[in-house]
Amino acid sequence: MFVDETPQSMAHTFAHNFASCFNVAKVFAPDMLNHNFGRMIFVSSVFAQKGASCESVYASSKAAVESLAKSLAKEFAPHTITVNTIAPGFIDTDMNTYLTQDERRAFVAQTALGRAGTAEEVAQAMLFLASNTASYITGQTLNINGGMF
Repeated sequence: MFVDETPQSMAHTFAHNFASCFNVAKVFAPDMLNHNFGRMIFVSSVFAQKGASCESVYASSKAAVESLAKSLAKEFAPHTITVNTIAPGFIDTDMNTYLTQDERRAFVAQTALGRAGTAEEVAQAMLFLASNTASYITGQTLNINGGMF
């Protein structure tokens, strides 16, 4: 719950989700700029766009990631560097092992496809954004969420 969040827990979440993207971009941007080419792909979450009860800090940190990507996309576009974000919905990973079967069913029920996504599906979307096929896509968030409502 938001009332249980502390400045320390907020800082930890932002360091994990936002600062990590910022730091990786800082490391690789100079080389990409020197080569006039690159692909940056950040990971956000469906919660960045939808919000989520008891996830206000997490959702906010992921929204900051999406904003960073949009800004960097504009800054780096003249150098043929694309910057995009993927926003997974409910993906069947170890991160969700704490959920009860009822909680899992509730998440799946929110998707049009009626199932959880897979890590491979997320990876395939990232491969697409990294490919030349996606060379005209920048500053976008690709939702990988099975049609989550």
